[in-house]
Amino acid sequence: MNLERHASSAAKKVSYTTPVYIIGGHGNDYLSSKPFKVPKGCMIVVKLEHGMLAYGDSMDAMIHNMNFIPKMYLQNPAKYASHIIRSIGSVAIYSEGQMCPNFTYYLNGCHEDTCPERRSGVLDFMRTGSDLKAGFGKDIDYDDLLINVKTFKDMCDVIANMYEHSVYPTKTDMYNVCLHIFKNMGVNDINTELNKNATHDYDSSISLLFLLFKNVLSRLEEFSDKNNTPIRITQEELCTKMTGVYYNFVCRANETHNQNVDDSNNNFQGFGKEYNTNPHVKNTRKKRIEEAIMHRRPYIRNRELAKIDDKIKENEDLIKFLKKGKEEHNAIEIEEIEEELIELKKARNSIRNTLNIPRVKKPEGGQRSTRKTHKTKKSKAKVKAKA
Repeated sequence: MNLERHASSAAKKVSYTTPVYIIGGHGNDYLSSKPFKVPKGCMIVVKLEHGMLAYGDSMDAMIHNMNFIPKMYLQNPAKYASHIIRSIGSVAIYSEGQMCPNFTYYLNGCHEDTCPERRSGVLDFMRTGSDLKAGFGKDIDYDDLLINVKTFKDMCDVIANMYEHSVYPTKTDMYNVCLHIFKNMGVNDINTELNKNATHDYDSSISLLFLLFKNVLSRLEEFSDKNNTPIRITQEELCTKMTGVYYNFVCRANETHNQNVDDSNNNFQGFGKEYNTNPHVKNTRKKRIEEAIMHRRPYIRNRELAKIDDKIKENEDLIKFLKKGKEEHNAIEIEEIEEELIELKKARNSIRNTLNIPRVKKPEGGQRSTRKTHKTKKSKAKVKAKA
């Protein structure tokens, strides 16, 4: 299929009531996962290339920048790709009917020693974008935990608040999951647990509280499954649950991820014969190239041509306007604009040829005249019959 045409048709199918989601957590793009066909009403916008790792600061910056993109553009990334690319850089867009990698997500944003506030789950950007912008870069303060967390319900409030902007799983879902965990652990009072194992020394208390917090986090996946709200979920499953436009800024590490693959984001040369013949690296390179051609280049191309197309239309409209006037100087100005038009069209054709974009063929004159002649003969025959 013509990629440019597909991008155009995908743009038309998006409604302006379409939800916009951001994945809050971690991700993988396993080589062994089979791609899925994007269902009706779903679209996926992916920032990173296959095998790459995401970092919190860059994700924060992209969420921040998204707040300056009109929501209508975010709802229809295929049509307004140039505006999105200008704000957050190159993206791959998978639209309805296309085969998309079946990304695996872990919908909890905590890292080894930090947990971002209100940034876990499938985040509803249309409803809470400004709140996400205001809160970006903020982590849970473990000192505050020691002051505010007195009971297991207080701890569950902290866990649930991480999902404040999430439509899946919801804040209530995760509160119930946390209660289920504490019930299983047999913990009723946090202070009692701390006093059992420590003196009133501040460092000891906060360390034990942190360990308890980490223990709860480590069980979220197990108990969210039991609660029928799994936080380890695939993109296909999410599209089945909720239609909308998904913005994926998280990691795309695969099961064979290593630092060499990550370092080769933009350059696969210079790593030696052993590296370049590694099947995992070759597969990673293949996936990146295929995605670049099918799902990144069409939208970058639209961006490059958009400025020239706009300028051509602007000049053509100006010529029409000037031709309506009778001033002598208009003819000179029209001539100058027409010369500029010729150069602009040459530039447009040059870009199209470089990117191997097929041109839309106009109906041949012969076919059109044949149809007209055919109609004319019929009408003449009718006239003779009447006579």
